[in-house]
Amino acid sequence: LLAAKRLRLNPLAVLAGSHLSTPPIGAFLIALAILVGHLLQNGTWLRLSDIDPNRVGYMNLLRQGASDLIIGSVVCGGVFAVLTFFTLQAILHLIPTVRGTEPPVDPTAAPARSG
Repeated sequence: LLAAKRLRLNPLAVLAGSHLSTPPIGAFLIALAILVGHLLQNGTWLRLSDIDPNRVGYMNLLRQGASDLIIGSVVCGGVFAVLTFFTLQAILHLIPTVRGTEPPVDPTAAPARSG
C-alpha cells in the first residue's frame, strides 16, 4: 500500500488486484493462461495428449508450455485488468461522497439577518 500511495494509485484497486495472486486462485490463473495461450496459438483447446512428454518430448513440451503461458498471461492479464477497473468503478460510484458538514450556500438567497 505504501507503493500505491507513492505512485498515486487507488489503494482499494491495488489491494483487490494483489489478492488475485493468492495460492488457490494463482493455480487457476496459470491454468487459464496456458489454456488461452494454446487456444490463441493453435486454434484448438488443449488436450491431455498435447501435454504428454512421451509423445511430444520434454523440450517441445517446455517450449510450447512457456509460449502458451506467456501469451495467455498477457491476454488474461489485460482482460482481468479491464474487468477489475470497471467493477471497482461501479462499486465506487455507489459509495456516497462526503463533501462537508455545512449545507451548500444558495447564492441567490437573501443574506440572513443577525440580531
